[in-house]
Amino acid sequence: MELKHRIISFAIMCGFALAASTEMRERFDLGYPIIFYGVHGLFIIGMLTYLLLGVRRQKIAARAALRGILALLALYAVGATRASFAPALIVIVGIATMTIWVLAERARTASKGSGYP
Repeated sequence: MELKHRIISFAIMCGFALAASTEMRERFDLGYPIIFYGVHGLFIIGMLTYLLLGVRRQKIAARAALRGILALLALYAVGATRASFAPALIVIVGIATMTIWVLAERARTASKGSGYP
């Protein structure tokens, strides 16, 4: 999976986890459980399907898909805590992860272009 697709899919994961965290702090999950669990359940199933089909079609490495699944679970677990710092933590983890990916990709392409193996 190329860098652009990884960043977009991870940003979507962070966005939905951030929405779930905010909704849980506002007790939306208790007031409207069908809507809350329906929307987030469909998103999780859709993201898992996307990752697993990518592995099956050999567009996503199995390790990358496993990291994506674990990241999705971890982001939703942080959001489920209803802690006051959960939204900030989700945003910080999202931005830091995407920054690391961009810097790693730049380093990889720079070393390729310099003539070293």
